[in-house]
Amino acid sequence: MAVPEIISFLSQKVNLPQLRKNPLFSIALLKVLGHSTKELLFNLLTTNLNIKNLNTSDDKQNKEIISNLRILYLLKLIQKDNGFILLNDDFRCGFVSSMELVRVRNCFEAMQCVNTANTLSFDNILRMLVNDRNAWVNEVVLDVLQYAKLINVKKEITHSGFEFLLKNRKEQMWFLILNGILMLGKSYVDWLIMIVFEMGMYERYRWLKVNEAKIFCDVCEHSNNTGSVGGGEEGDILFRFLKYLSYLGIIQHSNDMVKPTEEYFLLFSSASTQDSFLVVETNYKLYAYTTSSHELSIIKLFCQIIRELPNLVVAHITEESVNAAFVKGITGQQIVDYLNEKSRSELPVVVLEQILIWERKRDRMKCMDAVIYSHFMTYGEYEITYKYCKEKGALVDYDEFRRLLVVKLEYHNDVKNFIKSNIK
Repeated sequence: MAVPEIISFLSQKVNLPQLRKNPLFSIALLKVLGHSTKELLFNLLTTNLNIKNLNTSDDKQNKEIISNLRILYLLKLIQKDNGFILLNDDFRCGFVSSMELVRVRNCFEAMQCVNTANTLSFDNILRMLVNDRNAWVNEVVLDVLQYAKLINVKKEITHSGFEFLLKNRKEQMWFLILNGILMLGKSYVDWLIMIVFEMGMYERYRWLKVNEAKIFCDVCEHSNNTGSVGGGEEGDILFRFLKYLSYLGIIQHSNDMVKPTEEYFLLFSSASTQDSFLVVETNYKLYAYTTSSHELSIIKLFCQIIRELPNLVVAHITEESVNAAFVKGITGQQIVDYLNEKSRSELPVVVLEQILIWERKRDRMKCMDAVIYSHFMTYGEYEITYKYCKEKGALVDYDEFRRLLVVKLEYHNDVKNFIKSNIK
């Protein structure tokens, strides 16, 4: 399954006609695409597909074919011509060239180097999102989290932040990398995404020396600049971006050396990264078999913790605990989705339905600042004031029998002036 974030990013934010010709782009793309999409891509490499022959008697297979074609279309790798689907010629050339590309030694040079950099943990970011005060996160990462609207100005998790926590590990990392590119170097999107792609083309566990001359030469070509190689802005952008990747725990960074970590290679792995560790019972008891501190922090957002053991947490889902989550902007459906994603077995329907019932119960009452108008001397005075409030959109509620109007606070002065002018 392709990562939606990277597909959306490549289709909207980069110069695809330029990248399609690059063999390195083809190699990286094969690592990002799902198995069935790659299979369709290889079929298109050797033959043009007749659109009429793509329809099968299996609805599930038809949906998968449409989904794969949509991905390739978004990436502008295919085109339609006289009832056939064709592979883009530029991409075909780059694709064929990539088959001969065994190792890239352009932007980096593999070196022997003593480990002099500290490896930061991606888990720190996840723990920080759920308000774990023991989690340290660099200010640059905080800026990106706020830029991506995962946290608010008070550094509290948002609705989008909880949606982010529901993604698998690979999707989370791609999301932060792509938003980091947009915030740190929006003018250098193509250049920075290719740097991310190229780092994985070398042997694992090797330090790579940054080849600044080559990198800055590439960015000058892409931007059609003729200035000196290694200029100030490009150098600053590169240094900040590499440091940002190190803050994510995706690479180690020391001076002009970088080293991809295991987290980096997960970006291009087809292995499942979703961990199932929850057991939920019909009595609303939840058992979490995990040692992950950030997963425990997520559970604490909507559960009451009963007992913590070294590798087991026992919790209880209560109305009070889920209401505390609703106050933070988390929705009932998000809690249900999280339980479904992380559960080892099928969840009790009664628990899932009750979470949504508690949410609806909470939403039945809403607070609003308003002013009550009453003591109208005649029904005519009440009626003209009622019509005025209704036309203005100021009316919250009314009682015709008691000649009572409830008006939004922001319209209080308007209604008061109307009464003074029209009722004697």
